[in-house]
Parts: sequence; C-alpha cells; structure tokens
Amino acid sequence: MQMLYAYPQMMLRRQTFPPFIHPHWHLKTLPETLGNCMSLCQLFAARTPETQSFLWRMVAAEEERFREKLHTFSPHEVHLYLEAMIIYMMMSMSEPDSESKERTSRLFETAEMIGSRFLDHTGSYSTTEIAEPSSTWQDWIFAESRRRMSCLWLIIGCVITIENGKKCSICSDMCSLPLPSSKLLWEARSLEEWQTEKAFFDMSCPMITLGELVEAKSNTGNPVEAQRLQTWEMGSDKMAAMLNIAVEFVWGTVL
Repeated sequence: MQMLYAYPQMMLRRQTFPPFIHPHWHLKTLPETLGNCMSLCQLFAARTPETQSFLWRMVAAEEERFREKLHTFSPHEVHLYLEAMIIYMMMSMSEPDSESKERTSRLFETAEMIGSRFLDHTGSYSTTEIAEPSSTWQDWIFAESRRRMSCLWLIIGCVITIENGKKCSICSDMCSLPLPSSKLLWEARSLEEWQTEKAFFDMSCPMITLGELVEAKSNTGNPVEAQRLQTWEMGSDKMAAMLNIAVEFVWGTVL
C-alpha cells in the first residue's frame, strides 16, 4: 500500500501525477476537479494538528459536491470525479486518526457510487484499443485513463484482500483486463509526440490483456513470449510495476 499512499504527494505537481491520472498536456489548464484535488493535496502535505480538521472539511465538501452533481455530468467528468476520489481515499487511509475508518468507508462508498454512474453511461469501464480504436489524442487519453483506473482498482482490491489474510479469488476472472500503454506513450506532451510514440507502440506488437502478461511470464522459455515480455518491461512505468508484482505474487499462483 505504500506505493499507493504516495499518490497524494505525486499530485503536488502536474509533472509528477500518479500513473492513472493524465496531466492533460493538451489543455492549457487542468479540469476543475483535478485542480481542486491538487489544492487539497497541497493542504494535506502541509497539514498540522491545527489545520487537519479544516483539510477534512474541505475534502468532505468536495465529496458532497460530487454526490450532488453526479447525475448531471458527462462520462468524462464522472471519470475525473473517480480519479480525485482515489486520491482522497489514499489520503484518508494513510492518516491513522480517530475518524479515519469512518471517513475512509464513506469515501469508498462515494467512489463506488461514481463508478456505478460511469457504468450507467458507458456499459463497461475499459476496453482495449483494438476493440475500440481512438480517433484523436483526447479520445485516447480518456480510454487509456479508464484502462489504468481499471488496473488500479484491481490492484487495490487484491492488496486489501491479501493484507486481510485472504486469498484473492477475483484474480482468475481478470484475464481479459486491458493492460496500460507504455510510459512514453502515456507521458507524451504534444500531439506530434503522441503520434510518434503510438506508431512505435503499435509496431511493437504489445501485450493487450492481463491474461497475455500472465502467459508470457509463465513461458519465458518461448522466444516469442520472451520478446513480448522484454517489450513490456522496456515500456513499463509505475502502473506496470504494480501489475508485475500482482502477476508474480498473485496471478502466477492462480492461473
């Protein structure tokens, strides 16, 4: 969980956003929801016993805003809400005060509500680029953000399950989970850079699903699988690193 607890600190600068939140380089300014999240993360980083209650009141106010406006916004806006909620959850879970358990429980509840609303809009949370190709950089950012969010939810669920001493029974059902793209493609700062990196990424015959990653790790003696695994490792970022850990310590013993 320590890697996840670092996410609020990573929100302090646009250049260091967590690997599931895109910096939106195609926009002059961040969407309001992410801008507010950055401000609250700055309060969190500089918190003192005197300012802590104010911080959590502000988080609660933002959460309540999400609940009130949830049914009026587009899928893009709903997804931004969920990204911010993940950060607020990590803030709360890493803060062992007397109200942490109740606060975290409510944040989880709100996150689930937001996720359900997104599914009402779209029917599914994430798909592979092959199944639903993106026509623009902005469309790709939205699709890739959803893929990364799906991977993160899976990681969070398994970490919590394992830390509670239970077996992660959901793992075997996740073979079709879309994998994230390469670090260079995700971090492209201009349309031209994105187009170049996407061309390289597509030519590399990347692994598309979690099941393919598990298969490659299980058959490293196969030259084709070994090459695909090397390509995956070359392009990996912190999201891919967490998935590697999950595969090696959980999926590797299940599939």
